Amino acid sequence: MNKKKAIKIATASAIAASGFVAVAPAQAAVKTTNVNTVVNTAISKMAAAYDGYHKPGLEGKIPATAKIRQLTTNAEAAYDAAVAAIAKDGGTKSQKAAFTKKLNAKKYLLTRAQGYVKAIDVNLNAAKKTLDKAVASGKAKDVKAAEAALVKTAATFEKAVKAVYGPSTRKVLVAKYHVPALAKAATVADELKVYNAYKEIENGNLTVTNLERALSIIAATKPTVDKLATGDKRNTPLVKNLLDAAYKNNAKAGITDEVSSITALNATTVEVTYKKAVENVNALKYSIEGLTISSAVVKQTDSKTVVLTTSTQEGAKEYTIKSGAIKVGTFKGVSAVIPTAIKVTTPSIQGTIGKEVTVKATVTVPEGQSKAGIPVTVNVPASVSGGLNGALTDEVYTDVNGQVTYSYTRYSAVDDNVIVYATGNRSVYSTATVYFTKSLAVQEITAGNDLANDTKKSYKVTGKANSTYYIAIKENLDVTPDKITDIKVFDAATRDFITPYETTTGGHKVATVTTDKDGEGTFTIYGASLSATPIVYLPSNISTTTEYSSADLQAVAPTVKFSLVNVLGLKVVAEGVTNAAPIKSNASLAYNATSIGGRTYTVTVTDKDGKLAPEGTKAYVAFEPGNIKGSVLFSTGQSNFTTVGAGDEKALVVGKDGKVTFRVAGSGTDTFVKPTVFLNTSGTTVSLDKADVQTVAEVTYFTAANVKNAVLSVTNDAGAAITSTNADTDATITYQSLDQNGFPYAASTEYDVTFDVTSTFGNVVVVKNADGTILQERQNLGNTKTYSTKADANGKAIIKVNASSPGTVSVNVSGANGILPVKAATIQFIGQASTLDRINAATKDDVAVEALLANPTYAAKLAPLSTSDRLLVAKEVLDKRPGTGYTQTQLDTAFTTAVSSILATKVTAQSEYTEGVTGVTGVKAKGNHTVSATDTFTVTAPNNGVAFNDVKVKITDTDKTNDAIKASYDTTTKVLTVDAANNLIDGSVKSTIGEVITAIDGVTQAQLKASFVSTATPATATTTLATGLIGADITLTGGVNEVTQQAPKLVITFSEAVTATPGGSLGLSVDGTSVTPASSNLSDGGKKLTFTLAQATKYTAANKITAVTGVTYPTGKTLVTPIAITIK
Repeated sequence: MNKKKAIKIATASAIAASGFVAVAPAQAAVKTTNVNTVVNTAISKMAAAYDGYHKPGLEGKIPATAKIRQLTTNAEAAYDAAVAAIAKDGGTKSQKAAFTKKLNAKKYLLTRAQGYVKAIDVNLNAAKKTLDKAVASGKAKDVKAAEAALVKTAATFEKAVKAVYGPSTRKVLVAKYHVPALAKAATVADELKVYNAYKEIENGNLTVTNLERALSIIAATKPTVDKLATGDKRNTPLVKNLLDAAYKNNAKAGITDEVSSITALNATTVEVTYKKAVENVNALKYSIEGLTISSAVVKQTDSKTVVLTTSTQEGAKEYTIKSGAIKVGTFKGVSAVIPTAIKVTTPSIQGTIGKEVTVKATVTVPEGQSKAGIPVTVNVPASVSGGLNGALTDEVYTDVNGQVTYSYTRYSAVDDNVIVYATGNRSVYSTATVYFTKSLAVQEITAGNDLANDTKKSYKVTGKANSTYYIAIKENLDVTPDKITDIKVFDAATRDFITPYETTTGGHKVATVTTDKDGEGTFTIYGASLSATPIVYLPSNISTTTEYSSADLQAVAPTVKFSLVNVLGLKVVAEGVTNAAPIKSNASLAYNATSIGGRTYTVTVTDKDGKLAPEGTKAYVAFEPGNIKGSVLFSTGQSNFTTVGAGDEKALVVGKDGKVTFRVAGSGTDTFVKPTVFLNTSGTTVSLDKADVQTVAEVTYFTAANVKNAVLSVTNDAGAAITSTNADTDATITYQSLDQNGFPYAASTEYDVTFDVTSTFGNVVVVKNADGTILQERQNLGNTKTYSTKADANGKAIIKVNASSPGTVSVNVSGANGILPVKAATIQFIGQASTLDRINAATKDDVAVEALLANPTYAAKLAPLSTSDRLLVAKEVLDKRPGTGYTQTQLDTAFTTAVSSILATKVTAQSEYTEGVTGVTGVKAKGNHTVSATDTFTVTAPNNGVAFNDVKVKITDTDKTNDAIKASYDTTTKVLTVDAANNLIDGSVKSTIGEVITAIDGVTQAQLKASFVSTATPATATTTLATGLIGADITLTGGVNEVTQQAPKLVITFSEAVTATPGGSLGLSVDGTSVTPASSNLSDGGKKLTFTLAQATKYTAANKITAVTGVTYPTGKTLVTPIAITIK
């Protein structure tokens, strides 16, 4: 037996002999270890239940119902088991308390899972099935009960969902179950509306007890009844039952069946035809809005038709006939106006046998008369030879423009002479010729109708073989000699180009074209800076005249335009919406500032074949008079906004893709801009003229901002967009509200934003952007936490995340007071080699710069240097790298040497901007009391400012016991009270206004000054009694603090002394824009240069100084730019 075993046996025997029965420490430790395992298991299962619903919710998904119920049941059982284990084997009281605290710290996970299960236990599907069953039964009573039950269940579900943790999960549950449930209930809204309406009629026997109420209900419900009667559900049992009930109740109310037609026979007679015979015309109680009905009778020859005699109708106006409150139908009125002239607008038509032809005409009426609804008769005589073409006579009515159209078809090849005349006056007529026996066509040979000047365009004419046809130019018909356009047409007779015309003075010249044996011929035209419409025609009687007549057989070619056609193309697209957001009054004019609003225009320059213009091509934007109004600003996106007005022109430079953009902004409800983009294709001086290729862009107005969108960005410390970054570096998450055109824009009020941050593997630290306060010192891997913050004045809500080790961080942003959308982003944190290892592995200068910037010490020394200088430092470091690579000491030396060599030729600088203060003139607070129509009492504060605003002076007559006037001031309530002196005999006031003034002026705590002005003569404060002041309650208002105006200043501090002469050429550029200061001053031994700027100048931290002019630097040194601007 070994020694250890012997000791154990001996110890056990001793304990047994002593009778001591307590659990051995080792045994107790085992039990508490088991309890810890049970608690951990419970926590794990509660987390599983929570993750089982919450994680899918973040992805917009719903977990399997059975699965989440099982996970929750398992978690409940595990929790109960843990509670029991703690009670039984949890050890000492303090140990049990520790176990319980640990377990309950995670119980919220179970509670959240139970809340989710409670929500999905609300059985919406059963309620929907009950509604479907009720609809199928056709019983409206059951449908009403089932619909109410479904709505109630949906409300229960909605309440349960509101208690579920997780906005994403709640959103998915509502979309998946609640919205469809309400949509299902809404499917029977029309049926229940009809049911409830007619149930009211039936329950109250309204057709007997209150017919007026019944008719009102029927009228209000009729649109829904008609919708059901003609809709897709008209043949379902439910709708059929409802319609039967509706029609039965309508009949009880005396409402006749639907009408078949309503026709206006003339300007005072209307016929209403029903499907069934009309038994009691008086019960129908007709009315027509806008007309008076003098009689309503059943037509003797048709018992289904009611003839209404009306007051004179208005032609083509739509009238509505009602029977009581029920709409019967509509008709269009017939005019009583007789036209003074008629003109056929289709005087020559080529018809096809068996196909419809349409004749059009317009009427002329006396001035002030309507052209609508006038009856016009169309007469087509029968063929002289008889046959199939019989006579046609029909009456048609003009539209609101006084135009009539009449279509008909012929089946014999005989030409028609159509007559169109006024129905009331046959002497007013016009004619048209419809050719069925002849045909003539003209077809373009040369494609295109927008041609360069003097381009020849040819046509083919198809007609009768071996015939001569004539060519007229529409633009040269019926014109004065000075209006003839110089179009050239090839004339077959002279074999030369001539100009056809017919003038009002009798001049006449025609061109001809001759067809060959196939009935085809050709002709050609050309011109410059004109439009021409060729008409090929055959005169009705060639032996008499060759002049053109509108009734001739003819064919008209499309109008061709000859003009200066450029080889360049220009397209301008106005992005976003027309009603843009206005610039806020306090917004900066920097091109990238927030709350400027406005709209972007995208310009694309191409050649005529669509090939994109090369980079550097110049385009221009002009603001023509009449196309701009109000306060409008312009920016190319590369420089700050500047004001533009009528006549201004701005240059644009095309980029690599043939495109360039510009942006306009403005403010004011009447402000608008319609830019004209042009290419300077005409003239040497850049200026818009008619010959330039140009496009007038869509108009932009500046109305209210519509801030209902947002963008989520992830950036590094340099402001560059990232999807991944190195571990232990910050990633900035910015939620920016946007206006209707997608520009950063602050909402009208502050809004709250909720960031749900989920970490995988890496531990995350979240920091407020504004002051760097840590929101969560350490968020453990695998957890989701919620952080809330308010958007700043620019509409930005910002947090920063930093993972201490490689991992993925997901951010889901929601809230925004329910106005702005939910956005999500994912950042990958990756492990990174040391700066030393990265430098030793680098082969490119830019990669080396990135590695050096990752070292805080190196980054601080590189900060003042420009990008090009940083690359020079990196190049020198790589050039000096030993073959085996740097040691850390060697790298430090090489880096310091490289930076020093650069700085030896550089002067660095820092700048600080102090915003200007607008001056305000101070005003003393003052209060007046009108004593009478001629007298005014005034109390004035001793000094300018707001301190005396709301100070009150009350003048009373309260103390009746003495004659001494009293005045006192309460500094807490800011009320000065004056009690005027009284006459002890009759109680009347005897104090004068002058004494009240003296009393007020004498209250040193208030320091107020009183005065009295009267327009009466004589009336002075010393003689006028204070009677009119009693009861006065005077409040001082209008005080304004005086503010001394201070101009904005920009102070540049150089790393070493420079020389400069204040004023003169001293100046600077900010973001590439030259700035002329109001004044300048060099101090601190030449190291500090102070610029006093124009009062309206404003800068932000986003702006940078890109140049300083008029400064002489030490020999061989230059200034490092850009210089960041620090806001004081």
